[in-house]
Amino acid sequence: MNRSFPLLLVATLGGLLPMIDSASAQTWTQTGAPNNNWTSVASSADGTMLVAVANGGGIYTSTNSGTTWTLATNAPHSFSVQWTSVASSADGTKLIASALNYPIYTSLDSGITWATNNVPASAWYSVACSADGARLAAVRFPGVGNVFLSTNSGATWFSNSVPSNDRHFITMSADGTRVVAITQVGGIYTSTNSGATWLTNNAPSLGWSTIASSADGTKLVAAVLDLGGPSYPGTIFSSTNSGASWHSNNVPAKGWSSVASSADGTRLIAT
Repeated sequence: MNRSFPLLLVATLGGLLPMIDSASAQTWTQTGAPNNNWTSVASSADGTMLVAVANGGGIYTSTNSGTTWTLATNAPHSFSVQWTSVASSADGTKLIASALNYPIYTSLDSGITWATNNVPASAWYSVACSADGARLAAVRFPGVGNVFLSTNSGATWFSNSVPSNDRHFITMSADGTRVVAITQVGGIYTSTNSGATWLTNNAPSLGWSTIASSADGTKLVAAVLDLGGPSYPGTIFSSTNSGASWHSNNVPAKGWSSVASSADGTRLIAT
């Protein structure tokens, strides 16, 4: 889920940088988190509860907006573990994290303890969480049942398949009913019933790299890698009707890797 936060986090190779001035984005301060190969960060709605994962560095949480961080020792944290994605409920108590060739991990106590569940160890690439933390979604490298969903904070899961096309990335609305999955290379797939069924749309088949949603799921933004050739033009597309139609934007061709949206979908950021 993507929300409007007073604290914006950017994952970098050298560390975690929280934005102090969310209006102008002119002042940045590095946190006390260790230098790491950070791959994903998530925040509570008020910006005080943070969670971050690293490729070969474990899961870290903060309860004071990034001033101090704690490594989750009851989740895998060896150099060989490649954490890929993390998501948080609005209050920061319910968390979900994914890694390559490991099960999905969930926490119900702001990251103090973590547990696996009955999803298989796989090449998990992206996770999403509703505002209340009850509805979860995870996508993995192509195979049978590429999209896994839960309606009870990860206690049980069911799978649905979208076409197998390389890596998958996922986002959802605040209530968890609208879910959007993208493939690389492939199309964009939407669901209005928490992933029970899926629809395709007229989005072009491109090298999609990232997707974000407004709180109600009506406004979407998706970006494409810039690797040369017609499938990787490095563009950004947006939708104002829950993915029924898409239009490109006048941004320069870049290797876009991440996008985020405010709750109302009017303010967007891309890296």
